[in-house]
Amino acid sequence: MKHKKLIAQMTLREKIRLCSGADYWKTKPVGRLGIPSFTMSDGPHGLRKQKKGQDSLGIMLSEEATCFPPACLTACSFDPELVGEMAEAIGREAASSDVQMVLGPGINIKRDPLCGRNFEYFSEDPLLSGEMGKAWITGIHKTGVGACLKHFACNNQEDMRMNSDSMVDARALHEIYLPSFKNAIQAGPAAVMCAYNRLNGIYMSDNKEMVQSLLRDQWGYQGMVVTDWGAMNDRVMAFRAGVDLEMPGSGGFFDGEARRSVHSGKLNVHEVDACAARVADTALTLCAKKRALAYNIDTHHMLAKKIAENAAVLLKNEGGILPLRPGAKIAVVGSLAKHLRFQGAGSSHINAHRVSDMLDGMDAAGADYTFYKGYYLNNSTNEELLAEAEEGCRSSDVVVIAAGLTEGFEAEGFDRRNMLLPGAQNKLIERIAGVNPNIVVVLFGGSPVEMHWIGHVKAVLNMYLPGQAGGLAAAALLFGDANPSGKLAETYPLRYTDGVNAGYYGRTYRQAQYRESVFVGYRYYDKMEKPVLFPFGFGLSYTSFHCFGLRVPEGEISPGDAAAVTVSIRNTGQVAGAEVVQVYISKPVHGPVRELAGFKKIYLAPGEQKEVVVPLNPEAFYTYSPAAGGFAPLGGKYTVFAGNSSRDLPLSGVLRVRGPAAPKSAVDMDVYIKGELTQDAFSLLLGRRIAADACEKRGCFTRQNSLLEMKHSWISKLIVRVARALLRRINQMHHEHPLFNMMMDVLVNMPVGRFPLMTRKRVPRWVVPVIVNIANGRFFLAGEKKPRIS
Repeated sequence: MKHKKLIAQMTLREKIRLCSGADYWKTKPVGRLGIPSFTMSDGPHGLRKQKKGQDSLGIMLSEEATCFPPACLTACSFDPELVGEMAEAIGREAASSDVQMVLGPGINIKRDPLCGRNFEYFSEDPLLSGEMGKAWITGIHKTGVGACLKHFACNNQEDMRMNSDSMVDARALHEIYLPSFKNAIQAGPAAVMCAYNRLNGIYMSDNKEMVQSLLRDQWGYQGMVVTDWGAMNDRVMAFRAGVDLEMPGSGGFFDGEARRSVHSGKLNVHEVDACAARVADTALTLCAKKRALAYNIDTHHMLAKKIAENAAVLLKNEGGILPLRPGAKIAVVGSLAKHLRFQGAGSSHINAHRVSDMLDGMDAAGADYTFYKGYYLNNSTNEELLAEAEEGCRSSDVVVIAAGLTEGFEAEGFDRRNMLLPGAQNKLIERIAGVNPNIVVVLFGGSPVEMHWIGHVKAVLNMYLPGQAGGLAAAALLFGDANPSGKLAETYPLRYTDGVNAGYYGRTYRQAQYRESVFVGYRYYDKMEKPVLFPFGFGLSYTSFHCFGLRVPEGEISPGDAAAVTVSIRNTGQVAGAEVVQVYISKPVHGPVRELAGFKKIYLAPGEQKEVVVPLNPEAFYTYSPAAGGFAPLGGKYTVFAGNSSRDLPLSGVLRVRGPAAPKSAVDMDVYIKGELTQDAFSLLLGRRIAADACEKRGCFTRQNSLLEMKHSWISKLIVRVARALLRRINQMHHEHPLFNMMMDVLVNMPVGRFPLMTRKRVPRWVVPVIVNIANGRFFLAGEKKPRIS
């Protein structure tokens, strides 16, 4: 244990206090021993530092900072170095604002397109997510600012995220949901944030098996573990699990209970010592690196533009309509062109220094264009707007339609209800297609949408959420000043109902059943040979490339050996561009038909040819064996594929690996061959019977239930009504504001037992049994106060 002598000088009260934040963003110092306080702020695509005097969480207004493209777009660059460059810039801004730790990156897997926070995560693939996360951590650490890797683990939905139970089988957990964390841990993040949810029945803040046994003992992580804000469930169990810091500071909510547990022997003081030592070490290390770093606002704005240009994905370009011809008469249609959707909503919302919308970009390009609103930002339209746009587009050479998801559709705190574009936008595209065939759709939004109009437009440029300079980047790509080189980091299904978990994602009550097991994203669609709109790894360019000459290691290799494949690539087009060489492996075991095992982005001038060496993921040669309780080497014949998407792999070869063959079992045969998981098969995978997930009823509510679960009770309705009124008055927000909706969703989904914790005891502890008792119909017991814990 580091700082053993320092910890020995502390009283038990001081050690426990050190393991709880001073407020929403700072830790407590121990002045007499020289342990400083350090400051954390939200990220991960910019700095969201709370302004003084604002709301408790700083959601509504923060200090101005550069809003870089969120992870949904940066992952499409397939360029870890570029992500590292962005993180270093964020670190400079943090250091200049006296912030020692930025809460990022988020590397949770995109399990389903409807997750409301997918814009903040990288990919459906664990290798890509892990590589991007590792680069982000390495980049920000160059500035002396610490990274906080989040959200550990299996936080893959927003609805009911504070009390849902992620039910995941062992193989899926270790092959899909944990590898990105294990990979990123190699970069040595200053902290890891544990998630709100339960994992197979145990809250992550209580989960000793995941935090102490896996994260620390097996993976060797030596840093601090902090809770997500309000995720602490049981402080005593958290000390035992190795969860060090409770955030936000709860005003001593748990301190008395922890002290009594030590005195009674229920909690070993050495477990408290270990947690306090890690918090102290983090504070001493980060504050020793404190320094103001200069940065230029304009330089960071242009870096945001560069990232968006290199990550945007060209999905369709029929007849080479893009890039646009100089002098073309252009109609720009859609309110999103003027009011750019460049980031998501929630704790990652950045107060951008400036925003360059698409019209700014068109002006900078010297374009001859006319703008038509087409629809309102509330996603309504009328005949007047549609007729005006139709008339203007009729005589235009080309029509550029800005479409996508506005802020109310996706945010932290709630999940999307469907995968559709707003109806007004679909109607607009259909109407314009009737008067002009030369349509280019520029998409904005943090996650996939259905495109039933895809056959009626000639081009689709997917900007995702492009950051504050996204309008400049979009124009540069449209006019060919930049060449698209992004690749999809997630699959775009034809329709949501094609997905493996469309029938149950978010539809069970508190249970989040991961019935799809390892068949996430392209692993499912490829296994079932289902047609998709656009596959994982797909993306077009204004030039063309030819891949050839795949070479794989000769002879037999052993699992754990450093292995790589070599591919030659030539730019066969007329302009410079970049291509991502993607390498997939088919394992000799029942499961996905192929999995990403390596990638490399390469920039080539016209006619230029290079040989690309792609290192292979060492874990590609192992499989997780639930029977053995760990990864087992997997010998046999592997097929290696190379190309530029999960479904365009023209090159293949055979790689032989020394070791035992895959274990056979009834579960393997029943589940992994079919690729479709029934409830019974899922129960076999979990190794336990799945209890009914019935909604709690009056008389059964506890402090673990939320206001949403108690929605039929008058006390729940009253609290929600009062909260809505207070939010509108205090923050002066309209009820349709996306942040207002997010905060209300967080409130109604939060277990009522967390109210005192999240309000720093402004809501007293005795209020919780009052709410629970009234909801249960026991009004005369409602006033019974629990013993106060100080």
